[in-house]
Amino acid sequence: MIDAKDTTFAKDTEKGLVLVDFYATWCGPCRMMMPIVDSYKDKIKIVRVDVDECPETAQQYGVMSIPTFMLMEDGKALKQQVGAMPEKLFAEFIKK
Repeated sequence: MIDAKDTTFAKDTEKGLVLVDFYATWCGPCRMMMPIVDSYKDKIKIVRVDVDECPETAQQYGVMSIPTFMLMEDGKALKQQVGAMPEKLFAEFIKK
């Protein structure tokens, strides 16, 4: 799991399939999703983006609400999902 910064995000997501987790430490639904996201760390590369620390990246990808999850491949966004979700829906979302 990688904690990205505005300056490292492009490099962190440039190769392969990546799950991006846009979150904030104060966000209840984000904290609720953390154990679910963490349980997939051995199955998919996860890049976490704290929207308070990385406002440029959040703005670049149009993140208006958190948590926001984005599936990317080789630096390109494939799909995006906003809000907390049950593990079953999360598992479906991360399938390419």
